[in-house]
Amino acid sequence: MRISILGVFTFFAFSLAANSQNAKVDIRINNQTIQQVLTEIEKQTGYLFVYDKNEVDLNKRVTLRAKNESVKEVLNDLFAQTDIVSAIEGRNIVLMKKDRSSSTSTVQQQNRKTVTGQVLDGNNQPVIGANIIEEGAPSNGTITDIDGYFSLQVAEDAILKISYIGYLSQDIPVS
Repeated sequence: MRISILGVFTFFAFSLAANSQNAKVDIRINNQTIQQVLTEIEKQTGYLFVYDKNEVDLNKRVTLRAKNESVKEVLNDLFAQTDIVSAIEGRNIVLMKKDRSSSTSTVQQQNRKTVTGQVLDGNNQPVIGANIIEEGAPSNGTITDIDGYFSLQVAEDAILKISYIGYLSQDIPVS
């Protein structure tokens, strides 16, 4: 089983471009849902949002105006009165609940490492949009890009849960 898992998931190191965080948007939303705001940001920037539907209320109605503002500024305004924060990772924007214990997060940050890799199917073809989540931390996750690559900061002893519609989920220990 390990051989097949290693055949499907090949890990390697690569760096992400930081300039993607400079995208600017123009938004004029009146009493529309957060889902509509996120869709508009995706249209204007090419970013994809990753979130747990149980944590982010997409049906909440908001009014928002932004002219030539960075995506990060718009998201900070959008979620200012909520416990949702955003993190930009490559072409993905991860939405998650704020960590409630700062002392615990400081310790966790010290024992974290970046795992990068590629998700391939049985024919060694990249799997686009596969979900990679740190087990036990459902708000810490990402999706693969167009070439099946991903990068994620996880605890040193983490287990990655890799899933995709139509495929069996795999749990991979980080080593």
